[in-house]
Amino acid sequence: MAADVEAVVIIPVFRQPALLVEAVESVLSQDAACEIRALIVDDGCPLPQTRSVGLNYARASAGKVVYLRRRNGGLSAARNFGVAHALRLFPGFRSVFFLDADNRLAPTALRKMTALLNGAGPEIGWVYPDIDTFGLTENFSVAGDYSVLAHLRENFCEAGSLVSRRVIDAGVRFDESMRRGFEDWDFWLQAARKGFRGLHARDCGFQYRRRAESMLSGAERQREAILTDMREKHAPLLRARGLIRLEEREAPRFAKFEPGMTGVELFVDPRRRQTIDLAEANRRLARARRARQQAFFPGILVFSAPGALARLANARLDRAVLWRAQRLLDDRAIVAVRFDADAKRLGIETRDAANPDALAGAALLVARADALTAPDAPSETLNDLFSRTGAELAARAPDLSLAFTDLPVFATGIVEDLRHARKNFSTQNPDWRREWRHPRCDISDAYALIEPIGPVLPLVADPARPQVGFILPLVAFGGVEKVVLNYARVVRDHGCDAHLFVIRENEVALADEVRDIFQSVAFIDHEGARADAWDQIYHAAGASNCARTDFIPDGLGLLATMDIVLNTHALAAHSLMAGLRRQGTRTYVGLHLVELSAHGHPMGSPNVAVGFEHVYDGFLVISEQLRAWCMARGVPADKILLAPNVASYRADPEAIVRALTRRARRSKGDALRVLYLGRLDRQKGIDRLEEIMRATDRDSMEWRVIGGAVLDACVEEARLAALLGQPVEPPLDAPAALDEVFGWADVLVLPSRFEGAPLTVLEAQRFGCVPIISRVGAVEEMIADGVDGFLIDASRSETRIVEDFVARLRDLAGAPERLAAVARAAATRQAGASWDASLRDWLAHALPQAGQTPGPETGRHPGRPNPESA
Repeated sequence: MAADVEAVVIIPVFRQPALLVEAVESVLSQDAACEIRALIVDDGCPLPQTRSVGLNYARASAGKVVYLRRRNGGLSAARNFGVAHALRLFPGFRSVFFLDADNRLAPTALRKMTALLNGAGPEIGWVYPDIDTFGLTENFSVAGDYSVLAHLRENFCEAGSLVSRRVIDAGVRFDESMRRGFEDWDFWLQAARKGFRGLHARDCGFQYRRRAESMLSGAERQREAILTDMREKHAPLLRARGLIRLEEREAPRFAKFEPGMTGVELFVDPRRRQTIDLAEANRRLARARRARQQAFFPGILVFSAPGALARLANARLDRAVLWRAQRLLDDRAIVAVRFDADAKRLGIETRDAANPDALAGAALLVARADALTAPDAPSETLNDLFSRTGAELAARAPDLSLAFTDLPVFATGIVEDLRHARKNFSTQNPDWRREWRHPRCDISDAYALIEPIGPVLPLVADPARPQVGFILPLVAFGGVEKVVLNYARVVRDHGCDAHLFVIRENEVALADEVRDIFQSVAFIDHEGARADAWDQIYHAAGASNCARTDFIPDGLGLLATMDIVLNTHALAAHSLMAGLRRQGTRTYVGLHLVELSAHGHPMGSPNVAVGFEHVYDGFLVISEQLRAWCMARGVPADKILLAPNVASYRADPEAIVRALTRRARRSKGDALRVLYLGRLDRQKGIDRLEEIMRATDRDSMEWRVIGGAVLDACVEEARLAALLGQPVEPPLDAPAALDEVFGWADVLVLPSRFEGAPLTVLEAQRFGCVPIISRVGAVEEMIADGVDGFLIDASRSETRIVEDFVARLRDLAGAPERLAAVARAAATRQAGASWDASLRDWLAHALPQAGQTPGPETGRHPGRPNPESA
């Protein structure tokens, strides 16, 4: 009866009536305890013998064979036609076998395969055989645990496989547009995207007819064209964010050994580690050496001092250190990682020339497994290997120190144990069939199926939390960096994980703040990131040289696990955006100001960014002026998102009250307190500042100059110190120290040549500190001249600009009532401003589900690393 049918064998046929007889007979000869039906699908074959054979079997088989005929539509259409009729004729069937008319089955094939399928878990969607051919006789093995990663690179599952009804019910069908071949490969990838996996059936008796010319050989001649279409279709499966989860499940990248641990930890992401015992590790390593196409063992060994990875996780450097080490292992055998404590900075420094003494103080040793454990690995000490082909990394962070000097001894012992254990296992592969597949150790090649990509940052994220990458060229004490840190804080508080990528330098300032906000911090210091390409001029600005170097694969590997990236002023990163979009990443560029060269020529980020407009999903700008500038240069209006600047840190409300109270009591005889706070660079008009201070030297004014040179060497600093009678104060980052400075000052002086929307103005206004600033950039959107601050005409000569600053300072020094009124208006202007409100449009654009995302959270954020568990 139809309700008792266990398996349906679908046999599409076109122009092969004689071979069809062998296929049908092999089905009727099955030695199986279950009910099996053969369903012949005549795909519009013009040969009358095909119809005659099909009808004869249908009449003579007492219902065991069904013959169907349809208009010719190709192999995929015929198989789907058979599936549709099997569902109607045999609604209770549990599995389907796709048997091409020129192939056949041994008598026990379906008994063995149905037993395997029925005994497997719900994730097993199909059972696939080895490839034993007749005609041209060969035997190919496809043994080993099924791997989606391996299946993405090559198809080792024949269409002649037993498919679970669960796969059919999930809607998986053959793509009827694929008439050139590889439709079976596409079918399996569809099933994999639905969460199903395959299961190998050894010696099951599937027999594949191989001839000198066939549909398969025709498909192989068009391989690249077909695969290009397939990769576009299955792009979500090929993107790094999905592949890295498969890597974690099927082929963990690292194997970690640590003193005091009885097992071995396997992982991709150092914050998601699984432990196996040492004996199992030895078995896996031996099997991976013996049957390289069937088994896997991590290709990178990590020898760790106790707690070293947890300390790096606390510093947010663990993923970046392992990524940098993996890059170095391309042409090195071993990398020593040393920890350096630095109270103010986070960083990673590479030292290519290995210092033999570095081994003794290493917190981590990261090595290629083949260099240490392969049968042909040279017999030399770890010290000799390191001296010959080693590199050194130095990781810096507050409290990052570790007292452990025995790591080389421990690592040497583990290597000897692994080599000795390998000898206890046979080196011969027990499978007599020939292997043709790529070794499993090359499984990471799947990342490059969309385009060339370097090592991928070892980050396996929670799929429920969007991953947002913030790209900067450097992190010092500048306003742009502080803005980006506030952006990151907002997206973190809206249920995302924030990550910082620095593309030019190898360290960042503001270490405590960075660690608090970001999940991970990574660096890529590449020569292409530092040089403009002045032979590629766009809007009078040089583009990045990176497109001509190997920077792009490395940069893509670093960023490809991000759902969203925001590039702020990193010229090198523009060349990565096209590749990131192919990875499914939403790309944004943050613009803060239109920069000018020393000769007044346009340069820098906005000028270059408009040349890359088509690879960005949005432009995030801080002012209406910059929005209009972008539109005037061809950026579509609906791509431009306004995010006005807000004060960069949270001030103490009581400190604000105290400052405003002091200002209300100021009398005419009090000295005017004048503050300059910012970079000591030409952009900020530091030479003008010197002249202003010199001109007011005899006035009743107290000056404080706070800052440091970032972009330029400051030749004026010594002269400023002489005018002050004391050294220039270093940059400030602590909120209490900034509160004290803004509460102390009556006015803030910024004689800048160009600006965006400087945070210092907003922070000063909040305390009633009156800003006096050049009329440049978007400052007119921040200050109502004469109401809550003062603007100085920047179009005048250098001499007149200095004179106007001096005159305004003298006016305010002699008019305490007016100063107090402007101070009150300035404080009122900034009351109630928030970064959350400023970024509302961007969040809605970047996160279409922003309306459903949780609001700002309190307490520990679930996505942050827990050093104890790490």
